[in-house]
Amino acid sequence: MMYMKLVSAPFACAVLAFNATAVAEQFVVIQSTNGALKAGEMVDSQKVTVGKDASVTLLTPSGKSIFVDGPHSGPVTLNSPSGATPDGNMIAALNRLVADNATSTSSLGVVRAAEKDVTLAKGELSAEPSGPQCIRAGVAVMIKRAVANEDETAKLKMTGGKRKKVKWAAGEDVTAWPKGLPIKDGGVYLLRRGSGGLPGKIQLHILANGSAHDSYFGAWAAASGCTLQADMIAK
Repeated sequence: MMYMKLVSAPFACAVLAFNATAVAEQFVVIQSTNGALKAGEMVDSQKVTVGKDASVTLLTPSGKSIFVDGPHSGPVTLNSPSGATPDGNMIAALNRLVADNATSTSSLGVVRAAEKDVTLAKGELSAEPSGPQCIRAGVAVMIKRAVANEDETAKLKMTGGKRKKVKWAAGEDVTAWPKGLPIKDGGVYLLRRGSGGLPGKIQLHILANGSAHDSYFGAWAAASGCTLQADMIAK
């Protein structure tokens, strides 16, 4: 194994190691001056290309950041302990990703309904807006509403599937994902609340690495268009 020199990154110092037998991971581009890689994109850890006079900062599933100075083409791995907590610069980078994503999803017509946004905890999906939402694999999925002063029964279904009831009791803003309804990565779900109007749409994205660091989940969520879940980490 050949080690590169120690590189100072905006978030953490990391030793870059190149190992042909390393297992490929998906890294999130946090910052980039490289035209081919944009902030918020996912990149294969074994196929990182950075041009001359360019650089990128990548976030690993363990929450570590790697600064790669070009020119470089090939694998990148992190040879340092896992479990680092992101500093202010990392949070600032996540906030930029969230802001950029909010702008792009708004231009695509995704309904954010800011006045009805809810503060989500891990594993929670919002019952309010339409658009992409993200969870981790293996979590107990909950659905959260903004107003909890009355009993409410809604209907949720995957497109082409059967409807399942979603019930909230008065005073409760969170309820469990309905039993018997598949939780599928890439699944599109329609949530109908009340008797009129169009149902809300949830485009579900599931992070396969359920144990990934919170900062990675936030960056991945932003990259996937899940503004609400990315907000949860970035704030």
